[in-house]
Amino acid sequence: MGLLDPAAAEATTSFLGVNLCKYMGIHSLIVEGDTQVVITAVQKQDPTNSRYDHLVEDTRTVMSSFLRWQVCHLSRDANKTAHGLAKAATRDVINRNLIDMTPDCICDIVLTELSTFI
Repeated sequence: MGLLDPAAAEATTSFLGVNLCKYMGIHSLIVEGDTQVVITAVQKQDPTNSRYDHLVEDTRTVMSSFLRWQVCHLSRDANKTAHGLAKAATRDVINRNLIDMTPDCICDIVLTELSTFI
């Protein structure tokens, strides 16, 4: 896939994520992201005239097959786990063969976030 700007990366992961959920037989879905321009593009039916426009349209098409779906914008602070995972992936510190295991860097973020709710 190569290095992508944040908006293109979020459009790509949104598309791949909804396809994975469809493959897994999930019927209700909430997509959350911290790149406002992509979230807004997925929510609207208008073309964005961007280089990732095809991904946005394909994401909408796949999402239409779910019984219920919602797309929400989150601040980066509210999305630290996903942001940490994306950063780790760009540094290639995650063994891509360990799909069923949570990387240590993500465990640390989740534990820190959980402590704020307790």
